[in-house]
Amino acid sequence: MSELKFYVCKHCGNIVVYLKRSGVKVICCGEPMTKLVPNVHDG
Repeated sequence: MSELKFYVCKHCGNIVVYLKRSGVKVICCGEPMTKLVPNVHDG
């Protein structure tokens, strides 16, 4: 299994987990979501 990727919406706080990357951008609240990187972002 490949590494899981987590994305968060800076507007509403929704979190998405990629199990399989299809190449489509993750959009929420009309803007691309931000990739969460372990030990980089505040919780």
